[in-house]
Amino acid sequence: MIQEAPIDYVETYYETRLKRRRDFPEARRFYEAQLKHVSGDRVINLGCGPQFYDDLRHFATLPRYYSGLDLNQQNLEYLKSSQHKDLEAGRNWARDNDVKVDLVCGDILEESTDFGAGFEKVDCAVCIGFLGIFSEEPFKKAVGRIREWLVPGGRLVNLSWCHNLQEKTVYEGRLKYGFNRPNNPGHHDIIKWTTESDFILINETVFDVPHKEIYGWKLISSAVFELAD
Repeated sequence: MIQEAPIDYVETYYETRLKRRRDFPEARRFYEAQLKHVSGDRVINLGCGPQFYDDLRHFATLPRYYSGLDLNQQNLEYLKSSQHKDLEAGRNWARDNDVKVDLVCGDILEESTDFGAGFEKVDCAVCIGFLGIFSEEPFKKAVGRIREWLVPGGRLVNLSWCHNLQEKTVYEGRLKYGFNRPNNPGHHDIIKWTTESDFILINETVFDVPHKEIYGWKLISSAVFELAD
């Protein structure tokens, strides 16, 4: 059963992500380049995590409304109140650019849940390390929910880390708090399952990560889809 992550775990997770970006500049540049596929006035970031504001800086255009959904309440509390200099800068930057932010705690797989106006008539959904945690059945369920939220022709931008090589204790912690789940799909699974759900693939690319054992993953999968009209 997935447990609520304590705040110190979230803090460590965020610092680890920042360090990995510094230590692996090629992977960081690939990741940031793929976020240029994100555009539109209304954007949702699913499984947003504490990197919610960092991601925003790399979108092709700034949305007027930017909503984040996360299963872990502590991720959202950290986003709202942390005094980490990067998060403070991100909150201020969004405010100064008139981006209206909405952070919602919930489970995308709970079909009865209404996540509010921020998840209606959305131009783009971005999933970073989110869809790639699911096996086929919950993956398609999550994509079906995204399909309900998007406008016709709306875009789904997915980045997933594939083929886990993380240390056992790190991986077990991520499983415990729902940051990973067993039986992660590969790049081709992600494309197959998404296109079977009324999405059209418009771009795909894979980054073969250098120093895989240190990085903790073999590759980064990027795929951009549009909802069929």
